[in-house]
Amino acid sequence: MRAAAQAAAELHRNLDSSGDALHVLTTALQHPSSRRTALIALSVLETDVTAALVAPVVEASLSHRDALLARQVIGRIPYRVYEAAVPGVVNDLLADADDDTYRRLAELLDHLGLDPQLELLCERAASSDDPDIREVAADFGPY
Repeated sequence: MRAAAQAAAELHRNLDSSGDALHVLTTALQHPSSRRTALIALSVLETDVTAALVAPVVEASLSHRDALLARQVIGRIPYRVYEAAVPGVVNDLLADADDDTYRRLAELLDHLGLDPQLELLCERAASSDDPDIREVAADFGPY
């Protein structure tokens, strides 16, 4: 609760200078030093704010330090909303992804219960020339 209160206070200070919550949060999500604060703030704000920031929150889920918190923040959004938004972001991130990105995105899709998208990711991983990426398909398969 203390961390959430501090994050909300920091967000409020930043809003006093900019006036645009989405801009402040988007900027904060892009920087490792402020990402956790932004995610904590999103964990207590209305889910429509998070829904507007799905892409940067999905990108934050690639961070080992912040992956779980980012997954939890997205999981607060209504299923139908993230079901429509997350797969496109994941697909974009897979365009030039390494094995670690594949793994973090598979974990995200698994956490969110987006099984059809997880199956597509595994199929894509299984056809990769990179054995480490193929390992992701083996770990999250049997697709």
